[in-house]
Amino acid sequence: MARGFLKEQEKGKIKLNLPVKLARNSENNFYASLVQDIGEDYFTIMVPYKEGRPLILNPGEEALGRFVQEKTSFLFYTFVLGKHREKNLLFYVLALPEKIEEVQQRMYVRFPIIMDVW
Repeated sequence: MARGFLKEQEKGKIKLNLPVKLARNSENNFYASLVQDIGEDYFTIMVPYKEGRPLILNPGEEALGRFVQEKTSFLFYTFVLGKHREKNLLFYVLALPEKIEEVQQRMYVRFPIIMDVW
C-alpha cells in the first residue's frame, strides 16, 4: 500500500486529527475544526472557528459536517451531545453519524466517451 493512501474500508470514516468543517444544519457557512477524540458512539472536536469567530452550538442542536480524504469530499449530519472545557479550550461532543455520504465537488463531471466526429 502506498504511503498516505487509505485502505478502502477506512475511506469516509471519522478519525483522530481529521480536519472537519461544521455548519448549523440550516446554513451553508462552514467553520473549521479538528477531531480530538473518538468513542463508541461519539466524537469530540475543538470548537470550530471561521475568521476568528467561533461556531456556537448547544446540546441537542443538529449540525452539518464535511471532510475531505484523498481528494474525496464527505458529508454527514450529527447533533451536539454536550460540551466541555479543558485548559481554557472548549470542545463539542458530537454523535457519530449514522451515515456518511460521498459528495461530488465539481459542478460538472467528465465521462470518458468516444464519439464519431464528422
